[in-house]
Amino acid sequence: MIKKNLFRVVIFLIALIVCDSIFGLFSKMLFNTQKSGKYARLTYIIKTDTSDIIVLGSSHANRQFVSDIIQDSLKESTFNCGTMGQKLLFNRAIYEFRERRSRPKMILLNVDEDWFLNKRDQQDRMSDLYPYYGSMGDIIFEDFSRKDRLLGHLKLLSKTFPYNSTIVHIIKYRLKPQDEFKGYAPLSGVLDSLQLALKINSEKGLDRTKWPPDYDSSLVNLFSQFVDDINRNNIRLFIIFTPNLLKPYYPKIDEEVREICNNKNIPLIDFSNTGFFYNNRPLFDDFSHLNDSGSRIFTKLLVDSIKLRMQH
Repeated sequence: MIKKNLFRVVIFLIALIVCDSIFGLFSKMLFNTQKSGKYARLTYIIKTDTSDIIVLGSSHANRQFVSDIIQDSLKESTFNCGTMGQKLLFNRAIYEFRERRSRPKMILLNVDEDWFLNKRDQQDRMSDLYPYYGSMGDIIFEDFSRKDRLLGHLKLLSKTFPYNSTIVHIIKYRLKPQDEFKGYAPLSGVLDSLQLALKINSEKGLDRTKWPPDYDSSLVNLFSQFVDDINRNNIRLFIIFTPNLLKPYYPKIDEEVREICNNKNIPLIDFSNTGFFYNNRPLFDDFSHLNDSGSRIFTKLLVDSIKLRMQH
């Protein structure tokens, strides 16, 4: 009886492994057919791009840095590697993989105040890189604890698991391809005036002097290491704060970044409090992102600032 049950367990495990391998192969083939959307862009960044200038950051980079303007103005090939919803850990991983394969000459690093919040959430968001585990597994889990790193490697023994969250995304962008231009994904809307008025009213009396409850000083240290790695590889680095429609929630975090830049002699280009953009509703698609018209104005101002700093 024991031998019979053991035999059944072995057969079940073999069948499970075979099914996982088959579905994993099918999922990988489907994944690699993408021509549009987040994963198509990531695949290009990780496997193909050799641009001299890259933009790193979240949706504020992806939606607001116009690659063609940067390329035409600075006379260097440019690709926008900004990824929606991603923060410090993810961008550090993208940089490390790109530097390992093909070192850029310049990095425009868009830093948001939430880069230093909630490390656990940032680790969860690294799942966007699971489909590339075979080529960058050591990088994906670099900033995890030993226990979480082990669990991550064990999960990714499955051939299907890396693609679990990609199927809906693949279908979505097959039905409605996303327009982008060298990684730049423009927004075309204009923020409603009533929405803005309600937002301003809701933020009256907001205490902006406190530290956020999920602030993590270890992420500040990782950011400092990130900057050091870029400098050590002789890559020209510019750190950028993008325009705000309203006052930032946590200005103390911006001060942390300023201090690091000052200590390391890194150029910081700060548009976060630029009067031209502040409360300039027609230039914004929503409370946080410029529309295409605003992005083009911002990018032109940005390259002018970069050119000025490159002269010194």
